[in-house]
Amino acid sequence: MPVFANTDIENKLLASYKRIDYWYERQNTEPEAALGDSLVKANQTFQSMLLKYTADRSTLAAEFKSLKESGLTIATSEDGLFRIYSWDTELGGSMHIFYNVYQYSSGGKVYAKTISDGKFEAGRWFSDIYTHKVSGKTYYLGIAHSIYSSKDNSQEIRVFNVSDAGLSDQVKLIKTRSGLTNKLRVDFDFFSVYRRPERPVKLITYDKNIQVITIPLVDQKYQVTDKVITYRFDGNYFIRN
Repeated sequence: MPVFANTDIENKLLASYKRIDYWYERQNTEPEAALGDSLVKANQTFQSMLLKYTADRSTLAAEFKSLKESGLTIATSEDGLFRIYSWDTELGGSMHIFYNVYQYSSGGKVYAKTISDGKFEAGRWFSDIYTHKVSGKTYYLGIAHSIYSSKDNSQEIRVFNVSDAGLSDQVKLIKTRSGLTNKLRVDFDFFSVYRRPERPVKLITYDKNIQVITIPLVDQKYQVTDKVITYRFDGNYFIRN
């Protein structure tokens, strides 16, 4: 697809995305007008449009600079075959509600989808995707962030896999003391780490050179400590050291 076509796609997406902020601002300045339904519809419209255009192969490598500058987060795997688009719907208050669209390449084709288990949750946004390759298979480790209040946050690492059946986020590649799981998560008090310079705060990390996941320990008050737990890949699973 020519560059101008991608520009046209981005312009359409940007116009739709900006409607979310428009209705959010209207809702704040005109609380008596009950504009919540318009904000919900703006998010649904943008999500549908994003699903439509990200099913086009040309968009898998598109920069989408203006969308990112406007607040859309795009996490891309190192091999360029998997992306997660995340945005704040502005439907929450101090608890932020995020939506995601997952874009991936399989069998020479590009697909886009949402993932939901049908249960309400605040959702999460993804900042990074690590690529973990073993025995001819490729797994993706996504770093996600949730905001429940200005104080209560969580961070997790979640395993994805692309197969002939499509994209799955239910790959149980991590072995904990409770059994196999597809993710590791830490709930924490944001004010215990707000002085750190990086944003987002990097609590859970993955070192692909030694295939080790590192996750911090928190105390009883959810203050992040200097202690960590590590999970090393043993050829089959990430095992706690």
